[in-house]
Amino acid sequence: MEQIIHSLWGKKGMNGEPTWLPLIMHLADTAEIGKLLWDEWLCDGAKCNIANHCYYNGTPSESEKLQQARALFIFLCASHDLGKATPAFQTKGAKPCYAGLSDQQERDERACKCCDLDDVILRILMHAGFLCPEALPERVKTPHALCSQVILLQLAGQAVSNIASILGAHHGMPQQTGIKASLLDAYPRNFYAGKDGKPAWTEAQSALLQWAQKMAGFESPAQLPSPNLVASVELSGLLVMADWISSNEWLFPYLYTDEVVDVSQCLMRAKRAYSKLALTHPWEPLSDLSFTNDLHDYYLHRFGFATPNILQQRMIDIAQSMQKPGILVVEAPMGYGKTETALAAAEILARKTGRTGVFFALPTQATSNGIFPRLLSWIDNFNDSRCHSVKLFHSKAEFNEDWRGLTDALERRRDGMIKDIQGNGQEDEDDDTVIVNDWFSGRKKSMLADFVIGTVDQLLM
Repeated sequence: MEQIIHSLWGKKGMNGEPTWLPLIMHLADTAEIGKLLWDEWLCDGAKCNIANHCYYNGTPSESEKLQQARALFIFLCASHDLGKATPAFQTKGAKPCYAGLSDQQERDERACKCCDLDDVILRILMHAGFLCPEALPERVKTPHALCSQVILLQLAGQAVSNIASILGAHHGMPQQTGIKASLLDAYPRNFYAGKDGKPAWTEAQSALLQWAQKMAGFESPAQLPSPNLVASVELSGLLVMADWISSNEWLFPYLYTDEVVDVSQCLMRAKRAYSKLALTHPWEPLSDLSFTNDLHDYYLHRFGFATPNILQQRMIDIAQSMQKPGILVVEAPMGYGKTETALAAAEILARKTGRTGVFFALPTQATSNGIFPRLLSWIDNFNDSRCHSVKLFHSKAEFNEDWRGLTDALERRRDGMIKDIQGNGQEDEDDDTVIVNDWFSGRKKSMLADFVIGTVDQLLM
C-alpha cells in the first residue's frame, strides 16, 4: 500500500527540472503547515467562530469543540488534493506511446530510454500497478478540486457533503451540488481508468483518505464535525492559504525522483518553511496597557495627547459596552479626531472579540496615503515588543514615500541576512515595530497582513 500512494505525484519541477513532490508529501506538508497556521497565526476569534458553527457528535465542551475544529482543519489540509489520485491528473504530460502496454519488460525498456520527467513519473506509476489510459480527451471535465469533492463523497457518503464542498472549493471556486453520480458515470476513465484500472485507483484513493483521517486523529469520516456555511467559508479561506504556502517550492523544496519518499520529514519541512515565511505573531490589543481606569493615559500612549474630546470619550464607552462584533458609525466635522476615535474603538473591539488585525478602508488613494503615517504612528506606540506586518493596498502604493521606506528597510534586512550567512558582516539588531512581509503581496494575499490601509474597492474585490 505504501508503494502505491508514494508513487503518485503532486507537484512537478518547472522548466525541465528533474524534480517532483509526491502527492503524499504535499498533503503532509499542507497538514503540518495548517497546524502551525492554526496554532501560531490564526486569531482566537476566528477559531471560536469556526468551532461554534460546526455540528458535533455528542455534546462536547467549548475546549473540545476547539480541538475538534482544529482536527477538522487538519483533515481538510491532509485530504484537499484527493482528486489528484486519478488518471485524469496523474497522466498529465505523459506520452501516450508508453501508456497501457501489456508487456512489463517492453514497458520498462521503452520507459528507460528517456529521461523526461513525465516519462519517469509514468514509469513509477506503472511499476506500482496503476493502469494509465493512453488518452483522456475529456480530462478538462474533471479538474482535481472537483474530483476531490466527488471522491470524498463516494468514499464517505453524503454525511460529509459540507466537508467535501470545502475540498471542491480549495482553488477559490465552489463546485456544483449533486455532482457525484453524474461525474463518476460520465467519466469513469478519468477517475479509475475504466473497469480494469478501478481496483488500483480506488485502493489508492481509499488509502489516502484513511491516512488523512489518521493524520487528523479520526478513526472514520463519521467522527468528523460538520461545518455549516459560516464555518465552511472560513475553513475554505484558511485551506487556500495553507495550500498556497505548501505549494511554494522555495518554502517546500521538491525531491529528485530517485530520492526516498519520507513523510516523517514533513514536520521539519513545515517548521523550516514557517520560519522562512516569517509571519508575525498575532497582535494582542491593549496588552501593554489598560484604559479602563484612565482614559487620558490611553490617548497619551497611543496618540500623544492626554485630553480626549467628548466624541472620543463617548466612543470608548460605546465600544466597551458592545459584547459582539458590530458596526459603529461616527459623524463629526473635519479635524475633530475621527481617525483616533476609530482606531481606539477598533482596538477595544479587537480585544473583546479575539481579533488580531485592522483594515482601514478609505475612498481614494490620496486619503489612504494621508492616513497611512498616522496608522504607522499608532502601531509604533503599542509598546508590546512585537513586530506587526503592514500593507498599503492600492495600485500606486510604490510611489508613497512612507511605504517605500518600509520596503527599503526590507531589502536592507535581506542584505544583512545574506552578509551574515556569508560571514561578511552581521545583521543589525532589528527592533522595528512595523515591518513589510513580501509574502503579503498581490491582490489576493494583501488583506492577510496584520494592518492594511487601502481603498474601499480593494476590500470589495
